[in-house]
Amino acid sequence: MSAGAAPKPLLELDSLRVHFPVGRGALRRGGPPVRAVDGVTLTVHEGETVGLVGESGCGKTTLSRAAVRLIEPTDGVVRFAGSDITHDGRRQLAPLRSELQIVFQDPYGSLNPRKRVRDAVGLPLRLSGMSDAAAGKRIAELLEAVGLDPAYAGRWPHELSGGQRQRIGLARALALDPRLVVLDEPVSALDVSVQAQIVNLLGDLKRDRGLAYLLVAHDLSVVRHVSDRVAVMYLGKLMEVSPAEELYARPIHPYTAALLAAVPLPDPRAARGRKRAVASGEPPSPTAPPPGCVFNTRCPRATDACRTVEPPLADFGLGHLAACHHPLNVERHDATAAAPSAANPLSA
Repeated sequence: MSAGAAPKPLLELDSLRVHFPVGRGALRRGGPPVRAVDGVTLTVHEGETVGLVGESGCGKTTLSRAAVRLIEPTDGVVRFAGSDITHDGRRQLAPLRSELQIVFQDPYGSLNPRKRVRDAVGLPLRLSGMSDAAAGKRIAELLEAVGLDPAYAGRWPHELSGGQRQRIGLARALALDPRLVVLDEPVSALDVSVQAQIVNLLGDLKRDRGLAYLLVAHDLSVVRHVSDRVAVMYLGKLMEVSPAEELYARPIHPYTAALLAAVPLPDPRAARGRKRAVASGEPPSPTAPPPGCVFNTRCPRATDACRTVEPPLADFGLGHLAACHHPLNVERHDATAAAPSAANPLSA
């Protein structure tokens, strides 16, 4: 890519939907499906980190797995490096697996307890046809890259801490030099001090290797310092997408403001005059999302328009998009005129 050139789209999700039928086999009664992901359009560019944030059950993990084609989309399009991979089979996807990787949430369940670290990290290398000698050298390089001594190659998973296991998962994902790594809540199962170490490591790896990330988290504070853009998801839909610092300085959707209000401050004294826009109640069932804005049942600003008309993702400037009839931190907004500025505004 030439100097000054705009980064190219790497992962493109276009009106992506993933619906799951309720029940199994004979118990499947034809009722309404679970709308885990319901019309999401999002782009991750080369070398970019997009943080995907929302409460548990909002569809983040389903979206991340559909993005790497571990789950079959119900509708919409998944493109990687310009190629439509929405319905590709295992053989068609095989050449892409070296470029598109995922690190799972549970560092304890993602490693085979019967395999040493060298076997876990070296599996992608062996599948690619690399010789044992070359693979051994590469494994040592990968362990050093994630902050572990190469001697860890001989250890068993039960001999590792949660943070060390997650580093092993990162090393395995990096084995074949991917262009994009999807990180499904990679620090949620770790202690706070270890979380900071892993987040810093992700930033270092991105800088050194030119990686792109789709970083899934439920806490806005986790993604703040490593994300170029942040997408906020609720009940299968995107509520807000913005450059990271712009979103933290000027949240537009009430749901985003509620998530930010839930982030603990390091200095308790700073919280005394803090306005808290807390969302009340529980999210509705994803089998029966409410009409209009899906957040209207918990939003303190909801009106009749919110309960009947679904707001589009409108552009509020500086690449800041939000789906809200009554946005925060904007001087004036005509809900009837709000509309995305392009066919795929989230690639801005």
